[in-house]
Amino acid sequence: MVKKLVIVLLTVVMMVIPSSVVMAQNNIIDIGYYSQNDNNIPSFRADVIVTKFRNYAGKLQYRRWNNTRGYWVDSYWIYM
Repeated sequence: MVKKLVIVLLTVVMMVIPSSVVMAQNNIIDIGYYSQNDNNIPSFRADVIVTKFRNYAGKLQYRRWNNTRGYWVDSYWIYM
């Protein structure tokens, strides 16, 4: 009897946990990539990439920054 109760309890727990994970997902669309025009039709835009320059040890370097998403496109500075 106790074994059956434990099996039923574990089955219920296994059914509840995945449903709570699905409900916790975030379904928000980031406005930076998506907008709606006058006809209420979604339109997607390209990312805005900005080139940053610096003078390092007397040599000019550049690196690209994604202004829309907020991260470096290049993982390192590139000499010109």
